[in-house]
Amino acid sequence: MQKKTFFLIKVARPLFRFSLYFFGFFLICQSRWLEKNFGHVGLDQIFYHLRFGGENLLSADHKLVFSFIKWCVLLPCSLSLLAVLLERTVHSVRAHGWKATTALIQESINTYVIPPLRLIGHMTSGKAPLVLMFVALLYWAGKVSAIGYIKSYFGEDYFRSHYVSPAGVRLEATGERKNLVLIYVESLETTYGNRSIFGRNLLNSLDKLKGVSFTKYEQTQGTSWTIAGITATQCGIPLKSVSLYDGNQNGERSTVFLPGAVCLGDILKSHGYKNVFLGGASLEFAGKGKFLESHGYSERYGREEWVAAGNNSADMSGWGLYDDKLFENAKVKLKELHDAGRPFNLTILTVDMHHPQGTSSAYCAEQYSEAFQDIVECTAGLVANFVQYIKANDYLQNTNVVILGDHLAMTNSVADKLKKAPHRYVYNSFISSHPLKKNREEIVHFDLFPTILAFLGIEVPQGRLALGYSAFGSHDQKPPAERIKGMNDSLLNRSDIYSALWENDASRSDQITGMAQH
Repeated sequence: MQKKTFFLIKVARPLFRFSLYFFGFFLICQSRWLEKNFGHVGLDQIFYHLRFGGENLLSADHKLVFSFIKWCVLLPCSLSLLAVLLERTVHSVRAHGWKATTALIQESINTYVIPPLRLIGHMTSGKAPLVLMFVALLYWAGKVSAIGYIKSYFGEDYFRSHYVSPAGVRLEATGERKNLVLIYVESLETTYGNRSIFGRNLLNSLDKLKGVSFTKYEQTQGTSWTIAGITATQCGIPLKSVSLYDGNQNGERSTVFLPGAVCLGDILKSHGYKNVFLGGASLEFAGKGKFLESHGYSERYGREEWVAAGNNSADMSGWGLYDDKLFENAKVKLKELHDAGRPFNLTILTVDMHHPQGTSSAYCAEQYSEAFQDIVECTAGLVANFVQYIKANDYLQNTNVVILGDHLAMTNSVADKLKKAPHRYVYNSFISSHPLKKNREEIVHFDLFPTILAFLGIEVPQGRLALGYSAFGSHDQKPPAERIKGMNDSLLNRSDIYSALWENDASRSDQITGMAQH
């Protein structure tokens, strides 16, 4: 019994210290990995992704998965093992000294080597893992803006002061209901059109479409990754974590996504539209499929659906269906929807420009090189070709097109060039057979919610919906002058009203019905 107890103590102590070392090294390595692959990532974004469990990473590009394993699992393990071995070596030297072959060597070691090792052993014998954990926690907290996250629980409730609940807004369709083709282009920003930075206009094919654009489309808090950008533009609200301490179940894995929110798909469905989503990547990633299912999209296609439909490995990147194949399928679906004669919303999300390196299909590799800026130019060409297809088939007579970057580019292969731009804006373009009247140039993600509705001929009283202000038409209410600063300072602060949007709301269908007037 004593031998067994001694053995357990002998094994447990280094295992415990290994665990402490691993935790410290993991925090440091994970912070560096996140920064390298995604740029600045705050606690809100981390907690949001944790909420949806392991499928977030497992449904991502396998290169990203392997990168995470390499930098956030294997490297911390290796460093922790080396630290424990070094500790034991130092302890052994400190306790027993070195057995030298000659008295001179022994004397030299005892004089010049043993005292420093003894000092190191004394300092590290019990405290080294704890010191590492403390330093790692400080480093990690700085990288994820932990102080700001804590402060958000005590700051001004920006959301309460500025949110206009769609439940209290009565919407009316004026004239013919236009179909909608809504194209989200991964990480597309206007900087890619800057000739002085890239040597040519990578967005030239999109510029030739002559759409109406808002020149200052700013990115704010809670909108800087794909599902956040989609949520912000379709629901007029940011995407942020809501902890268990807020008294709801946002911290648990849920089958519904913002069930208390009323979003674009909900409203269009209430007006008789059919909502269809086509994306190259997995619907599992970051809860995207749950959002679509919860907000009016009756058909949803992602990586798994494309595989089931017979697309082979040559059509797929690590993320999912290549953009050229995605738009081939989109043309088929568009014709099907148009021929059905029912109003529709066809939403498309590209994937080839996904950071950090992008993916180049066989089609794009034949036209260009596989450099990131060539992937950008090829993707822009594919989007433009799809819009030309819409025009060539006279679909534009009853169909409006919106092209949006989902957010600014994250850390990618040309990040150093993007940083040269004095100001970076998200790409946007509105294409219609009818003239459009802008009321300003400055917009944020939330403005797209009422703006798209107005674009389709669904009148939004005073142009206000959720946190958004319609950028089309003449309205008395305009965004406050310091709105973006206020959002960046306070938008993600704790809000009971925002938290309530994550709670199941059985009356939402009645709210949507009350909003709609045909």
